[in-house]
Amino acid sequence: NYLLSTGTIFNFLTSADKNKMKVFDSKLVELCQDLDLNRKIISIGSRKYQSKIKKNDLRLSTSEKIKFALVRAIYKNTNILLLDNVWQDLDSQNIQLIRSFLAKYALNKTIIETSTSNENLIIEPTKNYLLEGGKIIMNESI
Repeated sequence: NYLLSTGTIFNFLTSADKNKMKVFDSKLVELCQDLDLNRKIISIGSRKYQSKIKKNDLRLSTSEKIKFALVRAIYKNTNILLLDNVWQDLDSQNIQLIRSFLAKYALNKTIIETSTSNENLIIEPTKNYLLEGGKIIMNESI
């Protein structure tokens, strides 16, 4: 799986060196709970966040891939989030869950969203660009 590499779930989400022990952080649990990832984490292994991830033995849905990536980005305090067509394959429940998560944790972050299917799903834009043929044909501030 391209999203999770070998090591533990904790190491992946925190980008910790798998050879170093790092103090477990309750913030990580809160982020995962807010995106309803705890059931998936428990299903990976009985040691939960300390469960080892083995290559090719983990299948994640599209929504789970997005959620794990968002938890990692917010935990690492990333300033810019690039959401590239994230909404198109999600059901309305996951769209609402992720929007609520972003509203809670990404208030002071720059969010760049792209949409090739439905621009109405983009979260309250402050600036819109319309591209055609690789060129900006519309640039408007909202």
